[in-house]
Amino acid sequence: LHGDHRIGALAQSNALIVVGEDETALNLGDTVRTLVLDRPF
Repeated sequence: LHGDHRIGALAQSNALIVVGEDETALNLGDTVRTLVLDRPF
């Protein structure tokens, strides 16, 4: 993360998008893998 201001949003998240190392962009409507967080940080 590049900035402390993003930590608060991450701490409130209930899921993360899994993006491959070779992916440089996502487009509206793309199917993505998610990692559901079952408990808060």
